[in-house]
Amino acid sequence: MLSYKAREGSCHALEDYLRRLREDSALLKTHCYRAALENFIRDARPELRRAGIQTVKKSHLLPFTEYARLGLPRVGLPEDLALDPERVEAMLRLQGRVVVFYSLALLLAPVVESLVLLDRILFLQENGVSSRLVPLFDPNFSPRNFVLVALKQRP
Repeated sequence: MLSYKAREGSCHALEDYLRRLREDSALLKTHCYRAALENFIRDARPELRRAGIQTVKKSHLLPFTEYARLGLPRVGLPEDLALDPERVEAMLRLQGRVVVFYSLALLLAPVVESLVLLDRILFLQENGVSSRLVPLFDPNFSPRNFVLVALKQRP
């Protein structure tokens, strides 16, 4: 069983993220914001580990306090939850490390995606269903170009 985080990570586009890294995009700030806010969420409600804060539109343009005010209610916490400003600043200074972590996760994503597809093929084969992976289009367009084709044999 793969975790939700591993399965979810397998569908992110490495190519888009690579462009953001090369351009030192402000969009990368969102990862640090989310990681910092998750720390405060865990402090308030430990059972909400990896709560899955939904996307806050244009979060990279917001100060962290506004991002938190918009994100906290999405996990059932009050928007005015006390946030230690010194701790916030210390966490935001770690943006480089957070970006490295997400970069490594994205590098592993194709491996996880392949593992999921191969696991599905094995399941089908174990249950008498002939299957294979077929590339649909040029992998330079998108490396996620495979479709799982299965044909159940009649008895």
